[in-house]
Amino acid sequence: MGSSQSTRRKRGCYIAGEKGVNRVRLYPHPRDRTLMLEFKVEGGRRRNRSLHHVDFERGKHAAEELAAALRTEGAPSEELTLRALFDKYEREVTVGKTAAKQRHDRAARSLFEQCWGGGSLVADLDKTKWDRFVRQRRDGRLKPQGRKRTGGVRNRMIQYDLKFLMAVFNWAVEVVEHRRPLVERNPFRNCDMPKEESPRRPRVTEAEYDALRTAAQNLAPRIALFLYLCHESGHRSKSVSRLRWDDIDLADGSVVWRGEHDKLLREHRTPLTQEQTAALTQIRRDTASTGGWVFPSPDDSSQPVSRREIVRWWAKLEAAAKLRRVTGRGWHSLRRKFAGDNDELPPAQLMALGGWKSYKTVVEIYQAPDVDKLRGVLERRSEQRRLSLVAATTTTNDNQQDPSSNGPLHEVAAVG
Repeated sequence: MGSSQSTRRKRGCYIAGEKGVNRVRLYPHPRDRTLMLEFKVEGGRRRNRSLHHVDFERGKHAAEELAAALRTEGAPSEELTLRALFDKYEREVTVGKTAAKQRHDRAARSLFEQCWGGGSLVADLDKTKWDRFVRQRRDGRLKPQGRKRTGGVRNRMIQYDLKFLMAVFNWAVEVVEHRRPLVERNPFRNCDMPKEESPRRPRVTEAEYDALRTAAQNLAPRIALFLYLCHESGHRSKSVSRLRWDDIDLADGSVVWRGEHDKLLREHRTPLTQEQTAALTQIRRDTASTGGWVFPSPDDSSQPVSRREIVRWWAKLEAAAKLRRVTGRGWHSLRRKFAGDNDELPPAQLMALGGWKSYKTVVEIYQAPDVDKLRGVLERRSEQRRLSLVAATTTTNDNQQDPSSNGPLHEVAAVG
């Protein structure tokens, strides 16, 4: 058969297309007989693609389709570069994220391009590239351009960067261009994500909260209300900052936490105490607010207060309360305090109040052993044992002294 013939069978394989133009070879992998497609891309580089099955007839059809695509559309996604993949993701996905997420996407992208090279082929990425990125981020060789701080970052920050990378590749596997996936497989699917061995999860103590609340009352009414609602509701600062007056029913004494502002996208309603209702009523009366955001941006009342402004509020509160700076202590430490303060509630009620989906998350991340509570448990246990011993001693003495009892002395007397 001449090379111009489109298909032929050769030594257990199947050949489709023309040599030097769009040749595709179908063959079984020697290890597990899974069918593979072999073809060439621009520059004469040979590529292989797994079909993930052993049906030869289906494989022949796939080989014919790939040969036809190669003739009309050129090289497939194996020639996709890292820079091109990031460009596509940025145009399609990043633009729909919040401003903070967009900044991180671009910063993480820059780090991966620094480490591996923007022109590197996506098909050549593997676990060795993943491990190299982790190493260089840990020892400080790889950092954002312009960053002056020396030293590496903790596993939590590395994990944040790698989650962006995983999101890019998981998205690319699902995107179809020219009847083929943009990326055939996620090369990092089985790579181990670095984990923080001792994550910093400080909680605000009761004394610290009292100092913060006093400082907030001297700063601004809205800051005081924001601190109070974060502490009393147990919700994330983002959820509190995105509250609208329409979400709050002062007559019914309840608040709706919108799913679009919740990390888990769960919309739920929680009750308000009389004190919370009074605080909200007072701020609404003082500001003459009839609608819109409960915490509007100082620059544009049509927008909610920004994350950066909230971070500045916390810094002001700590300074005014004369609290020393503790790494990891911020608005979220109030959520941890809420979980710890209410650890005696039934799990379902605690999860409903704080907006948690999994009680395992509450126990493993938000709640921590409290020394005072542990000491109280031990003291109550000792007191119970002491009372039990006293009661037992009293009963024994009564039995020995009461002649009408059925105790041993009465029995001896009766026999005598």
